[in-house]
Amino acid sequence: MASELVGNPTVLVGEIDCDDENDLCEDHDIEGFPTIKWGSPDALNDYNLDMETDDMVKFVKNMKPQCSISNIDLCDDEKKAFIESMSALSFEEINEKVTDIEKQIKGMEDDFELGLEGIENDYEQLDKEHQKTLKSIKDAGNVALAKSVLGTK
Repeated sequence: MASELVGNPTVLVGEIDCDDENDLCEDHDIEGFPTIKWGSPDALNDYNLDMETDDMVKFVKNMKPQCSISNIDLCDDEKKAFIESMSALSFEEINEKVTDIEKQIKGMEDDFELGLEGIENDYEQLDKEHQKTLKSIKDAGNVALAKSVLGTK
């Protein structure tokens, strides 16, 4: 994929070995390969679409500069007003707002993982019951023997 993007002025393609650079991977939530991060270097977004190479290359090739503090001319009035209001705050105030949002996201992710674990446990239990009941029905009806006799007819 990287070879297809060489020369694109809006794309930086990098490679990282998370075994050697674990802290960097954790800081940027890099959990697998390939990982696409896009947007402002200060606040990268995650690529959450199709992981087929052609789709990822198409996404990256179609990227254009986004609204940001360094590209304020690309922002609509609402985003410009937001940037202005945030810029008027102190570092501590902005950091508190960001931390609160990150806590909300973490809480939502934790709830999701807990719910997923519950679904997995329910599935495992349901599968065990299904297999046990299926075996019981087959054994009680002597299905294998009946099919064997049927084959002789």
